[in-house]
Amino acid sequence: MSRQLTAIIVDDERLAREGLMLRLNDDARFDVVAQCPSAHHALDAIEQFQPDIAFVDIEMPGLSGLELAELLSKTPTPVPKVVFDTAFREFALNAFEFQAFDYLLKPFSDDRLASCLSQLVDSFFDRDVVLQHLKLDQLLSRKTGNSIDGFIRNLEVTSGGSMSELQRSVSMKNGTEWIRVGLDDISWIEAAGDYMCVHTLESTHIIRKTLKQF
Repeated sequence: MSRQLTAIIVDDERLAREGLMLRLNDDARFDVVAQCPSAHHALDAIEQFQPDIAFVDIEMPGLSGLELAELLSKTPTPVPKVVFDTAFREFALNAFEFQAFDYLLKPFSDDRLASCLSQLVDSFFDRDVVLQHLKLDQLLSRKTGNSIDGFIRNLEVTSGGSMSELQRSVSMKNGTEWIRVGLDDISWIEAAGDYMCVHTLESTHIIRKTLKQF
């Protein structure tokens, strides 16, 4: 990943917070933006910093870690991935009911923490790839009136040409063959149920796509 993942640590024990922070600070992929002594402090930190990840203890005075996760699961706005780190194994099933990303049982080894951190990085990388794909698809649609898939098909069926030429044409599947038709060459398009007929200056192409889809 090209960016650091931001994290908060939520634990009522100061030594536990500082110990986990030191271990996370050894990994350049993560940036601890807040230490929270209670779940109520965590809610404020999440609103202020909008972290990617929250490492949350379960047994805390007042609002428990599970209750915090339940509140976050009902929030419509983006919330951090929750990793529970606790000394109590009996809460594991409840934790995953609130879509916990992982459950670290104290005292956890460096290898166990490293495995969790690597999975976190992978999950955010996959998400960022999807978001970038969607962003690129929207950008292409605005600039060229074509989707990524349509743009790729344009490139596949052309033997050359500039970007402006690609923008003035459209790819379509005529039977089993992909063809590229210049927009200026299209005389008119006839809707025919689930098909349409694209009449050009030279011929007519029967396309298995509705006019609305086209």
